[in-house]
Amino acid sequence: MTLIFGETEEAEKASPWPEVLISSCPSNDAVAGIAHIVFYVNDIEEIMVAVELAGRKLRAKQPFSVNQGNLILKFAGAIDPSGNSIELFEESLPE
Repeated sequence: MTLIFGETEEAEKASPWPEVLISSCPSNDAVAGIAHIVFYVNDIEEIMVAVELAGRKLRAKQPFSVNQGNLILKFAGAIDPSGNSIELFEESLPE
């Protein structure tokens, strides 16, 4: 399930809040990996700086980038104060 905040489609697209993806898998599913929350962001580098300034731990200093067809996908991981994994995700067109 993806949550996007806004009363109309236009409001959702203009919303300053990130999209939130919620999914689940069985706790004994070894293929599923780790449970975490994913935030879709517009500027992953800016968010990574904000995460560090807030005193939170990033998994890497630079986002991991993948070219997927005509899109560039960027991923970054962080740890919240309770030790939960957080993933940041950015999708953009090549410049």
